[in-house]
Amino acid sequence: MIDTNRFQELLKEYKRELNGNRWDDEKFKWQAIKGFQDNWDIETNDFYTMLKNSLDKTFNLLASSHYFPRQMIKEFAQKEPETVRQMFVELFDESKDLYDRMVSFKTKSKQLVNKYWNPNKNDFQTENTLTTYLWLRYPDKYYIYKFEEAKTLSSELNSNYIFKAGDYKNNIENLMGLYDELCLELSKDEELKQIVQGKLEHDCYADSKFKTLAIDFGFFVYQKVKDAKNEEQKTSLNVKEDTEFYSPNEYVSSRFWKMSHGVNSVSDIQFNDFLARQVICMNKNTYSVGTTKISQGDAFKNLMKKGDYFYLCRGNSICLLGQITSDVVDSKVKKDWIERSYRVIKESLDKSAYKDIKKWWTPNSNTTCMDVPEKELKLFEDHILKPYFNVDENELLKNEKEVECRYWFLNANPKIWSMASMPVGKEQSYTLFNDNGNKRRIFQNFLDAKKGDLVIGYESNPVKQIVAILEITKEQDEERIYFKKIEALSSPVDYAILKACSELENMEYFKSPQGSLFKLTKDEYEQILDLIREENPIQTNKVVNKYTKEDFLNDVYVTDTKYNRFVSVLKKKKNIILQGPPGVGKTFAAKRLAYSIMKEKDDDRIEFVQFHQNYSYEDFMLGYKPCENAHVR
Repeated sequence: MIDTNRFQELLKEYKRELNGNRWDDEKFKWQAIKGFQDNWDIETNDFYTMLKNSLDKTFNLLASSHYFPRQMIKEFAQKEPETVRQMFVELFDESKDLYDRMVSFKTKSKQLVNKYWNPNKNDFQTENTLTTYLWLRYPDKYYIYKFEEAKTLSSELNSNYIFKAGDYKNNIENLMGLYDELCLELSKDEELKQIVQGKLEHDCYADSKFKTLAIDFGFFVYQKVKDAKNEEQKTSLNVKEDTEFYSPNEYVSSRFWKMSHGVNSVSDIQFNDFLARQVICMNKNTYSVGTTKISQGDAFKNLMKKGDYFYLCRGNSICLLGQITSDVVDSKVKKDWIERSYRVIKESLDKSAYKDIKKWWTPNSNTTCMDVPEKELKLFEDHILKPYFNVDENELLKNEKEVECRYWFLNANPKIWSMASMPVGKEQSYTLFNDNGNKRRIFQNFLDAKKGDLVIGYESNPVKQIVAILEITKEQDEERIYFKKIEALSSPVDYAILKACSELENMEYFKSPQGSLFKLTKDEYEQILDLIREENPIQTNKVVNKYTKEDFLNDVYVTDTKYNRFVSVLKKKKNIILQGPPGVGKTFAAKRLAYSIMKEKDDDRIEFVQFHQNYSYEDFMLGYKPCENAHVR
């Protein structure tokens, strides 16, 4: 069930936007259905032209930057119109299971790609695309499936519908349930009906069941959440130039610092997740904290070490507690600017001023840093850590010892190292220096990578695909870093798909693709993993029973001698013909013969091919078919 109170809050905003400019931007959805319905004729002689005209007004529903499902299906129809016609006949056959129809369509689409292009080419006929076809054909029944939109809508409405990456069948079922409930609620609002009816034009579908309205409402909620997140991430951390640094002396093997953060404008700063949250200076493509005052910067540069803790001040309140993650100092970004990379441990929700601090911690007038007596360290914990961040010394030490998983994007040249052909479980080293002995670009990433970190394996030109998932097995030894392939992708993910994903637009790799190892935030890694699971779902654990020669003899009732002959012929000739009328057990015997050779009963390793129903048995089983002009020699 959905939360009707939350629904009403969102509906109020949605109606306000519909009365504004939203309809002009989104009415093409209703126009797309009308255009499809006016042109669709599955029996037409010119199937390609009909399909082209039917999809003509779908715009970004079936095409966007680097995403081309409409173009691909048109190319299929141009090359094999009858095959594609039959694909749509089966997809639109409401007497069959929905997801079975979708799987069949995708399978045949892949076959066309393999036939006319190559197995690595993307056909773009995803669940999103297929549900769009179904929605265009049956707009009073179906909805468009988009994983992130469905997941966001379910979360915002506090529903019990669960969406998991890669679990397509359940996701589609949950989509139908969630949006059916949404339609019911939308249909109860008379004001909304009047707004929509007043805007529908002659070239728009009437949408009497409010299915398309529900799709648009879901998109509105997704946009709202996404915009709110982006707005929350943007912030300005401007402080007065005379703000100073303070430091107690050594504090349980690390130092604590108070620091200011100066930036030029709001657009310079954005918060993203990377294990913990980090400040990203967008115009410098680096995770950093900086200062514009050189007198403070000298101490900032020379005294702070990797592992030091600090608290960052915005105005006269404390906004976050962080830890320096690198000894690298960049003072060449721009004039009077010094940077250090760091991670955020906690952010403070308390915006009150830190007036109490100055009572016990007074800056030295001659220096930007000063020692704090041992007895006052307790005051630091009481006044800073607990009130603002609800952490203490022990928790920080515990966090320091915990191994945190980081995420990386490895860009490799397949002509030098092919991750696709690398066996799963094999370890591979990667040098920190190029052939000329120079450090690889973004050298700090090689230093920061730790054992257990997860890596997205990407092959550059000419492949341009994600082909594997790897894990760092050994940290850098000043010469190399070591990876192990933990998963091969049977369906690689194209560069075009990554580039088209708005959630990945700030990836370090996209900012400047020259290099080998790039940082990924946790959100970016999970988004890429979602794209991977779209075509490479995780196989569920299964029990595979052993199957022996004795099991075969018990099941099939043939002699030991005949079994040995079967196996011998099959291994030598690579095929056996089993002849007999339907129902005598040919398939039964063939499967068990395969089990016995594999020594396990695993249907996932057996594939059946169904020949066209119009082929006669004699066409391919009983020898040559006689023809009129044949001559015997």
